[in-house]
Amino acid sequence: MRTVADDGNSTSEPAGKTGSVGLVIGLKVGRKANSGGTAGNRPSCYEGRFYFSRFNYKGKDGVTMLDAKFIRANVELVQEGIANKGEKASLDRFLQLDERRRQILVEVEQLKNRRNIASQEVARMKKNKEDASAIIEETREIAQRIKELDNELRATEEGLQQELLTIPNLPHASV
Repeated sequence: MRTVADDGNSTSEPAGKTGSVGLVIGLKVGRKANSGGTAGNRPSCYEGRFYFSRFNYKGKDGVTMLDAKFIRANVELVQEGIANKGEKASLDRFLQLDERRRQILVEVEQLKNRRNIASQEVARMKKNKEDASAIIEETREIAQRIKELDNELRATEEGLQQELLTIPNLPHASV
């Protein structure tokens, strides 16, 4: 009976007694994991079942909630857990906000890459004593778009945080 406590140390306590965060769920799978503990969110093996001991975190207000990455990777499991608790929470809004957040991040990174390339081009043109005003104007437009997307990202992340607060923790597999 090996489980992994929230501090990452293996213990011989039965599943469900893993510390302050201590929320543990079971997933049936057909293969065994390593029995020597976990790193990150990898599962540890307990009698042929996998238990996650680190899939929630404390939010800004100190409230323990499910991790967005865990929800994204285990949508069906989370929906099943919500149903088992008799809750009426929905993951639809969370998944929409999460997808939009990821789209914004990709667009911002692409724009920053374009801005960096344009800045290098401006430097090259100025070195060769060429007119770089068109590229400078393009760089300003890119910077403005990045600023708009950063504001949208901030609002999306706030909404995502609020949605995470509405998703209940999952019941233990034995319940």
